[in-house]
Amino acid sequence: MQDFQFNFNVTSFNSIFPFYILIDKKLEIKSFGKSLQKILPSLDKTPNFKEAFQFKDHTY
Repeated sequence: MQDFQFNFNVTSFNSIFPFYILIDKKLEIKSFGKSLQKILPSLDKTPNFKEAFQFKDHTY
């Protein structure tokens, strides 16, 4: 079985995944897709994923 490795530059990655969010272990937003930036322009000013998005507990 062959192992495949893919390498994308930012432009290619944005073309394939325009709504991506890249976060690190500390939940800091490192990068996000161009289409996501259009609908959520505040992501540029919010470095932390938990501050940018609300989480709701739906357990009963």
